[in-house]
This record gives sequence, structure tokens and C-alpha cells, in this order.
Amino acid sequence: MAFLVMCAGVCLIAVFLFDPETFRAMAEEDSPIEWLSALLVLGASGLFAIEAIGRGRCGLGSNWLERLQFAIACGFALLFFLIGMEEISWMQRIAGFDTPTEIQEINWQGEFNLHNIHTDLSETVYYTGAGIFLLLFPLLRETVKAGAETIDAFLDFAPARSVAAISAPTAMFNYGHWNLIPVQLTAFIALLVMLAFAQAARRRGDIGEASLFGFLAVGIMAGQAIFLALGQRMIEIPNATEFKELFISIGIGWYAMERFARRRKHDLRSSQSESPPVSD
Repeated sequence: MAFLVMCAGVCLIAVFLFDPETFRAMAEEDSPIEWLSALLVLGASGLFAIEAIGRGRCGLGSNWLERLQFAIACGFALLFFLIGMEEISWMQRIAGFDTPTEIQEINWQGEFNLHNIHTDLSETVYYTGAGIFLLLFPLLRETVKAGAETIDAFLDFAPARSVAAISAPTAMFNYGHWNLIPVQLTAFIALLVMLAFAQAARRRGDIGEASLFGFLAVGIMAGQAIFLALGQRMIEIPNATEFKELFISIGIGWYAMERFARRRKHDLRSSQSESPPVSD
């Protein structure tokens, strides 16, 4: 899957190189790219909402760690819902309502959303935060020593390394923000994480995984180099950010699905272990 997602990123760069107008058109407002980005994040919100509801129904009791995990699940559900709805301006163009005058006057695009009130700040925070979470946290998950209950409670929500692999193309589409140190930092973090996972896989003797992460590292370097060298071909500088947001959304969606599946397996094992033995 990670290989295919990176190939999709490479194909988009090819579109940019050979047909900048199509690249621009694909990044327009209400394009399939924008809606796919929103739906992926909203789907992630739904999966965490299901987890939060399930935890609530099971009862939290007096165990503060269970309460903490319930709060984290609720937090992710709300955060991803906010991100998804902001992506499509809270369905303003579908519902057809006007932007209130107070918001329109301070919103860069005159839309009903918050992130375009301070676009540069909100995008920097989002891209940096998402990059660190999707790309660096998987490495921390595998390097931080588990055992303590508090640490395990947080590690349980950390993304797996498959999430880092799926999210690798997010580090390629940085042309309009490359002058920002946090964005540069996350791009270099992504590259180093791919190399670290490739080295770890090589030491385990897993040549396939080592090759995959090596390919992802090369993709990050080549993709970013192309945009830095030929970015002036871009018709509208913000176009690249739409594709960056798409790959962030793919990473978030994969993270939510991977965690949901892992949680279901854990619950199934727990229910089986608690079931009384069948008598003859």
C-alpha cells in the first residue's frame, strides 16, 4: 500500500512537470482531491467516535488510565471532525449559505472557516503537527521502552510504522512553505525516519521492507528536489498544498483504520479469554 501511495505522489509530480495547468485544475476548490481529503479525515473521526462510544458503554470506573484513553479517543474524534469540516468550509458551498460579514472581512478567501483567517499560521501548525505525528511518532513507538502503564496508555495511540510509510509523500509537496523552518524540519525528519526504518529492517533481515523504506526515502528527496528546482512552473503556488493535505489525510485515514483493527483484535482476544470454558 505504501508503495502505491508513493507511486501516486510520483505520478502527481509527473503531471506537474508535463502539464502544469492540469496540476492546477486538480487542486481547485471542491475538486475530487479536496473532497477525498475531507472524507478520509471525517472517516477517521468516525472510527475514533466509535471507539469512544464503545469505551463509554463498557464503563470507565475509577481507573484513571481508562478515563485518559477515553478522553484521547474523544479528542481525536473531535480534532479530525474539525479538520475535515474545515477542509470543505463546513459544507458551505453545498448548503449554499453566505459567509457572515464579520468572518468574510477577516477570512482570506471569504469562506466560512477558521483556518483561512490566519492561513500561514494555521497551515504551518497543521503541516508541522501532522508531519511529526504521522512520521516521527511511529519511530518513537518502536524505540520508547514499554512497560509502565502510563507510557503504554500513550503508546497505544501512537501510529504504527506502516502509517509513517503511507504518509511519506507528505514530505514532498512543500514548495510554497519551504522557507519556513518547521516545514523544512518535518521534511528532514521524514527522510531520517525512512532511513532509520530501512536500516532496522535490514538488520532484521527483512530485505523487502528495507527496500520499501529506501524507495520512500529516495521518493522524498527526489520529489522535494524537483519542486525546489522547478517550482516556478507552478501556475498557483498554493496548488502543492492541496496535494500535501491529501497525503496527510491518507495518513490520518490509515492511522485510524489500523488502530481500529488493532483495537477490535484486542477486544476479541479479551472477550475470548474471559469466556467460561465449554463443559462436555
